[in-house]
Amino acid sequence: MLRWGKNRVFDGHLCHQLHSNNTNPNMVCSSPHDSLHSSACPGDSGSSLICMQDSKPVLAGVASQATVKQCGTRNSIAIFTKIVPYLSWIKQCMVRFVRLSCIT
Repeated sequence: MLRWGKNRVFDGHLCHQLHSNNTNPNMVCSSPHDSLHSSACPGDSGSSLICMQDSKPVLAGVASQATVKQCGTRNSIAIFTKIVPYLSWIKQCMVRFVRLSCIT
């Protein structure tokens, strides 16, 4: 089931401080804005992080990791891989249209 929630997004530096062993500069963290919303949970890998830019939704990241202990709570933190560093690779895969040629 597709769900949405209002989340805070943390830059790479703070994300690395919170999860130093699990992040790199191509990642960003998010956490629920309040108790009414939730972030990504285990099993949600591949789900999207959509941010509003000029009143338009923009795909900013893809879920890669989530905290298990506090999943769905205000203190849960999900780690997303940023899309921008991989745009050229994504476009190459889309043009080729052959799945196997995109695996690295």
